[in-house]
Amino acid sequence: MKTATPVADGLLSERLRMAEWRGLHLLRTVLAVSKGWEPAGLLLYHRSDVMGDVMIDVVETMQHRFTSLDPHIQMRIATDEGTLLRPCVVAGRSRDQVPVTDHISTLVLLAEAGWPLHAIPETMLSCARTDMLEAAYIDPSNDDAFVSRLAFGLLYCGYNGSGRMRESVKERRLEILLDSVRTDTYRPAALPVFVWRQEVVDCLREAYKAKGLNDDDVIQRLLTCRPDNDYTEWERFSLWQTIRRILADHTPSERAFVELMYSDDIDTLTAGLPLGRSTEYID
Repeated sequence: MKTATPVADGLLSERLRMAEWRGLHLLRTVLAVSKGWEPAGLLLYHRSDVMGDVMIDVVETMQHRFTSLDPHIQMRIATDEGTLLRPCVVAGRSRDQVPVTDHISTLVLLAEAGWPLHAIPETMLSCARTDMLEAAYIDPSNDDAFVSRLAFGLLYCGYNGSGRMRESVKERRLEILLDSVRTDTYRPAALPVFVWRQEVVDCLREAYKAKGLNDDDVIQRLLTCRPDNDYTEWERFSLWQTIRRILADHTPSERAFVELMYSDDIDTLTAGLPLGRSTEYID
């Protein structure tokens, strides 16, 4: 790395180059007292129940930093489910002033502290496994401000992360939600966030059937899961499409009965939706 050639002259100033080398010495000092990190070839390796297997490539990170001013930390995380993820971890607002090696030292210390959720980069949230994080997966409207922040971080990963990261978020959310539906431990207010998924609809109907209930009970639960009807347009769309999906298995007279029985709730739910008020399901 001492002889790495930048892609443009003066790309990394002498001051910043020296800061990176001092950062490497700091990293070596931090690793010397670390109990959880160990070398794995050219990688730094850490194993924990919260984050799974974390691997940081310091050499590749430094090469990218010296030759293209790339502030990303080159790392991989292997989850206990067997998925290999590559979270986008990059220096923050002061990335041009703070050595990337200092940020690697921070990650080393975060691992030593057990990967506290309030301190790790949001792009790493989808790799973690904790009860609080599971709450964030299924209920972004949670009253706990920290859980809501976690949910926002997961939402960011789900829409803006790499393809594998997006799939990891979606599959983990589905896994948690299906389990919560089967055990009847989900919060009713969280239903609009996920219930549109066909797997969840089927699971919800089966769970109610196992308790001696039927589709009418499922529909009533969907229509009344928030007493104040404080839904976003997307949540209303999801709920109404779910109800129509369930009613697709019923006769026209049965659908008409539901429309009559829950007329006021349906009016509130469907106001302004492009789907209209009809209970006929159209995919």
